[in-house]
Amino acid sequence: DIYHFHDPYLLPTLEGILSLDSDATSVITVHGIDISGGSRLIKILNRAYRPLAQYVLDSVDKIIVLGEHERVNVHSIFDVCDSDISVIPNAIHPEEYDVPPEAVEEFRQSYGISPSIPTILYVGRFVDVKQPDLLIEALNDYRPDELWQVVMVGTGDESYVSSLQESADDRFIFLSNLVFEELKAAYHAADVFTFLGSTGEGLPTVLLEAMNARLP
Repeated sequence: DIYHFHDPYLLPTLEGILSLDSDATSVITVHGIDISGGSRLIKILNRAYRPLAQYVLDSVDKIIVLGEHERVNVHSIFDVCDSDISVIPNAIHPEEYDVPPEAVEEFRQSYGISPSIPTILYVGRFVDVKQPDLLIEALNDYRPDELWQVVMVGTGDESYVSSLQESADDRFIFLSNLVFEELKAAYHAADVFTFLGSTGEGLPTVLLEAMNARLP
């Protein structure tokens, strides 16, 4: 068996590493390390946890990163051999994202999305690091009178999602727990995709999905 871990900064990853047998084979995927972003508190906590993250990376047989930029970031923070790092980008199967026009129209009708109004799409977790609040603030502050509709797809902490909904106006449509067929249709029902995550996220799958749907 091969044990596959995610992110050296997660406590469950450390717990899993400590529970492995000494002869177990393991790899870890680093989904992105932001060496410049975050609040002062986050930076302090990251620095305090860094020795434990180094221990995690020392304990696995292979470190997987999503691109050359992430390889450089890992080297800049941790003491690891270059031969221990492999670049394996995220990927999708484009043929799995084919959507017939009738499915797109059904999606629009199900959620009250007008095909005649420009549509902005956000797909991702509703958490601080993804910054969905910036999209709401931008439209509220700079385009309050523009006739747009914004489809926000994701899940998150109930209190955080409620705060987003309270700050959004009636142009915003919040959707969660979409089945895969509906998610595919959401991309094809939109005119533009918005990604506001941190620079340390590697290669998010949502960007590949949006590119596949030919969204700017």
